[in-house]
Amino acid sequence: MKKLTKIYILGVSGSGKTHLGKILSKKLKIPLYDSDEVMFIKKFTKFRPKEKRKQLIGKISQKAKWIIDSRGSDWSRAPMKKADIIIWLQPNRFIRTFRIFKRYLSRKGKYEESLKSLINVIRYSWGYKKNMKNTSSYLEVSRFIEKNNLNPIIIKNNSQKRKFLRGLK
Repeated sequence: MKKLTKIYILGVSGSGKTHLGKILSKKLKIPLYDSDEVMFIKKFTKFRPKEKRKQLIGKISQKAKWIIDSRGSDWSRAPMKKADIIIWLQPNRFIRTFRIFKRYLSRKGKYEESLKSLINVIRYSWGYKKNMKNTSSYLEVSRFIEKNNLNPIIIKNNSQKRKFLRGLK
């Protein structure tokens, strides 16, 4: 495997992007950039305008080393073209739901997340492969990947993730 300096981790909510990003960041000594930090002015409550998000993600992707974790929304896709590797996390929806709920409980009181926002995230996660209108849907991301001849590594479970991590230098 070639030396990795630019890693794009892709997946729907609850797929484990940030978790894997932290592991890779520590192991490879590459900074991790969470697209949620770009997406929100105030974490999980106030969205940053799309053009400003594109600008910020563009600045990150110009750096020599980065790990970006993202859902693959249209504003955050450009760095995929610059990545040494794209990792697309695709655990089943029951695992994702458990993780989303667990994350919600662990952050309760830390952010202004509501039960309504939790339900919306779970709905989004469950509709990931069906929702054609969302710019970060499975279909839209797949089209972008195919159009740009990108070859992501697809990881569907913890066993595949451990195997991938063992294969890193």
